[in-house]
Amino acid sequence: MASTSNGCPVKIVDPLLELLDPIPNIHELFIEYDALFFKKVLNNHGVEVRWSPRMTLCAGICVYEGRGGLCSVRLSVPLLKFRPRKDIVETLLVSSHQHICNTRQMHCIVGASLSKPNERW
Repeated sequence: MASTSNGCPVKIVDPLLELLDPIPNIHELFIEYDALFFKKVLNNHGVEVRWSPRMTLCAGICVYEGRGGLCSVRLSVPLLKFRPRKDIVETLLVSSHQHICNTRQMHCIVGASLSKPNERW
């Protein structure tokens, strides 16, 4: 989790992060949040995250490549590039959570991690 210069923890959608890290690296966030919220299930299942330059109907989506194939969390460049960091973070988390729901993984953890986002984020 992020911290200020004095070492105090910061919520992942804290307004301070808009100034410190306005355009976050989605790959680093994905790894951090996978460990923080999903017990590394996404990484263990080979889920990737990437920007989608042509996706314009939704901000984020979880896409499956065939039966048993690659799973990709995709974030829309056109819809998110001028949005606040908070929108990128929340879209990444919701799209990642979609994989968990679709594969019926970790139903007990998801409730605790994401049911009250304002408390955790």
